[in-house]
Amino acid sequence: MSRPFIHRITFFFFKPWFRIWLKWKFNYQAEPFHKTYPHQGAKLILSNHAMAMDPIMLSLSFKKHIYFVASDIIFSMGFISRLLTWLVAPIPKSKSRSDSQTIRMIYKRIKAGHNVAIFPEGNATFSGETMPMNKAIAKLVKKLKVPVVFYKIEGGSLTKPRFAKYARKGRLKGYTTSVWDPTDFEHLDPLAIQTHIEHTLYHNDVETQTQLKTPYRGKRKAEDFESTFYLCPSCDQYHTLSSHDHTVRCTACNLSVTIDAFGLLNGAPNHASDTVKWYHHQRQQTIHYLTDHPGDLNHTLRFHESFLIEKGKKKIKTGPAVITMTDTHLNIKHASSTQSYDIKHLTAAVQQKNKLIVYHQQDPQALYFVGDEKLNALFIAQCIDIINGKEGY
Repeated sequence: MSRPFIHRITFFFFKPWFRIWLKWKFNYQAEPFHKTYPHQGAKLILSNHAMAMDPIMLSLSFKKHIYFVASDIIFSMGFISRLLTWLVAPIPKSKSRSDSQTIRMIYKRIKAGHNVAIFPEGNATFSGETMPMNKAIAKLVKKLKVPVVFYKIEGGSLTKPRFAKYARKGRLKGYTTSVWDPTDFEHLDPLAIQTHIEHTLYHNDVETQTQLKTPYRGKRKAEDFESTFYLCPSCDQYHTLSSHDHTVRCTACNLSVTIDAFGLLNGAPNHASDTVKWYHHQRQQTIHYLTDHPGDLNHTLRFHESFLIEKGKKKIKTGPAVITMTDTHLNIKHASSTQSYDIKHLTAAVQQKNKLIVYHQQDPQALYFVGDEKLNALFIAQCIDIINGKEGY
């Protein structure tokens, strides 16, 4: 059997079971891709990124199997990675790095008549609002010259927020918003294409939920809130938030915020009255802090596991690690060694909620750290982006 045939078999075998499970687990509804669109060949599918299950949810709207661009971290899990590669052949992409090999693989799949799907944000939303998108996506669209399907997932950040320990069940929906024929963008420059992509894929779950007020059933809705939100919006103190059950409190002031039956915040100050505003506030405050207090940053995190990852190979355990971050360096201490890296040469990404991936511009290996469920890895990734002048997180 040819590999595409195996991928088709995998897609059609698992699809009905995932449809039933996602409906039962999350009340997910996938609208079918409209049949009236005349182009039967390969298409590039672009979607906002709401939660980890997005690729499976998106797939349920389409009849043909889809090749997804995925983080190359999933290729470092040994047997599981080999099984995934054999069954669905995801296209590897290093987070926070450009990758010409990824572009070549996308081009090859498209030319063979297959659909390819990309989440241009590269990371599921932390706040409920679409995150900044990879600026290279416009050039890829221009190069491929195939129809672009714009897909939107609504309710993902309320169903399973990045910080959440437990999922909720309410409204979760995936559907095609529009299709861009090559004749629609062949005369546009990359900037215009990028603007259209960002505008079309933009979504804010908080705005939608404020209007719909759909209840979301779930337990301990605020649990691990501090794994995403590291700044108290009332006293602007860092790392003073503590969550339990449905409530978030600040240990430095009298802030007490609850997450209600609709997944919305009650008790937060007006400038951080929802997760989107809170997220923007903490990032802006961090920008001001790093700008106005040079040399003051000194933040330490302890990770109970760390790994060394070489592209396409299994993770190598390197033991517990302590990371200390200053304005200029990231110092990583293991039991028998300490390394110091210039932040100007680093990029970072967060996987799930408490896993930090650090890349060095001149090193093909990545450093991978795993912390406890309340650990905030986002703060380090966000500071690295800000110090290096990137939009990023």
